[in-house]
Amino acid sequence: MTVSKQQLVNPVGGELVTLEQTNPGAGVARTAEQVASGSKKILAVEIDNTANSATSYLKLWSGSPTVGTTDPVCILRADKSVKVQYTFDVGFTIVNAHVATLTTKGTAGSTAPEATITARFLLE
Repeated sequence: MTVSKQQLVNPVGGELVTLEQTNPGAGVARTAEQVASGSKKILAVEIDNTANSATSYLKLWSGSPTVGTTDPVCILRADKSVKVQYTFDVGFTIVNAHVATLTTKGTAGSTAPEATITARFLLE
């Protein structure tokens, strides 16, 4: 797992956060990782699912969740073998943002995709 942050020059947003999630191993449930602390506005999300041959779902929570039982604030879909971008014209605010990439849509499920997924978040 790698999380990195970059400051932007003359930004639309104030931070670009990159999250890389690898498969934790057979039979190991995915846990959510914190990508932002405090109150942040999410303006855009890019999900790179090109290494996976199945659809993946990026789930966002406000605060530390129990993956598979806590309802996500937002679920974004990335079809198999593609990179997808979501932009939110006025953004949405989330507190203590936690993220997990999973193979199941909805609240249920804690299985990680087979290959690594990289997600980038433009925050204000």
